[in-house]
Amino acid sequence: MLFRIEFQHYASLHRVTPGETNRLFILEKGGDIAVITNLASPTRSVFMSLPVVADSESGMLGLAFHPGYATNGYFFLSRRAI
Repeated sequence: MLFRIEFQHYASLHRVTPGETNRLFILEKGGDIAVITNLASPTRSVFMSLPVVADSESGMLGLAFHPGYATNGYFFLSRRAI
């Protein structure tokens, strides 16, 4: 199934854990982390929004989920802050 959801300058796409198949996280250079839920009928919402400098090589740069995210909720960001 194909679907289309619009983003402003997305940086990368992430799945939380290999076992989780119904959520995708999209890191946007402008400071938003969007989450796509229910991939059968996708909806986009903002998971988190942080202030960043979003020029050519800056902004939100990376996102990684801790291997134990399902139980501890830890994730890591790389960004250029304001």
